[in-house]
Amino acid sequence: IRTESGAYMNIIDFIHQELYPDYVGEPEIVNCADYGIPQKRERLITILTRSPKGKEYFSVNHTLLPSKTHSENGNNNTIGWVSLRNAIGELPELSAQKGKNSDPNLHWHIVPAIKEEKYWWIENTPENETAYNNQCCSCGFKGNRRHEMCIIKGIHQSKKDTPIYCDKCGALLPRPTMIDKKTGERRLISGFDSAYRRMSWDSPSPTLTQNFQFESSDKKIHPTQNRVLSILEGLILQTISNYNYKLSIKGKDISRAMCCEIIGESVPPKLIEMICTNILFIDNNLRISKA
Repeated sequence: IRTESGAYMNIIDFIHQELYPDYVGEPEIVNCADYGIPQKRERLITILTRSPKGKEYFSVNHTLLPSKTHSENGNNNTIGWVSLRNAIGELPELSAQKGKNSDPNLHWHIVPAIKEEKYWWIENTPENETAYNNQCCSCGFKGNRRHEMCIIKGIHQSKKDTPIYCDKCGALLPRPTMIDKKTGERRLISGFDSAYRRMSWDSPSPTLTQNFQFESSDKKIHPTQNRVLSILEGLILQTISNYNYKLSIKGKDISRAMCCEIIGESVPPKLIEMICTNILFIDNNLRISKA
């Protein structure tokens, strides 16, 4: 933030300077999966209070957030994270092939259709893997070099030398490639090892961005079906809605692009509800105990 003097200041430091000691509370990084949301979405949440009850609660618990209900392994009075399988596993199957990419009975259960070549990359990608590591479909050779992470001078960069032809038979591998317009030759598409990657059924979803319907977005390909997540699945994973009704603003149905933006930019409503419920509990029915 830019202060009145023109200098730049960390927003958290500015809040401390302007509001403390009248208010108490601290910024905390929250993983939404720890609150039963089927998504590993981390957000910085800052709650401050000047309420006497709130200050008393904070002095004992050192937080104004509700207690975590879930954890990765389910311990310390929590249960295991909600997985993708539990959240969306019973929805009808879709495919990124044209004509198979929507469900007539579910308004938001729709995904983009993709080109045949991209579909070939995806259908050969195993669960929790990236298409950049796909092996040969012609001879079955599994020893072609993997894409993997590339760190150069401490910076995560995309690898440029990942092979696109089979070392054993010379066939084109089902990896993300394109024809270079200048040379006319096929080359690897630049991308990180998290791009064109399938998710895992038994884990929460990675963080959903507004680009979650793009197959090249980080870890956004369905665990087993050859497609990205549908908008309905995004609404469920963001805890916006488990129901298949149309969404509208001022009586006008919102577009798919707007729906993706809402999903990608929002804090899951379930987390907001839990935070607000805890604030009301502190203020109205305070019992001092460790959170």
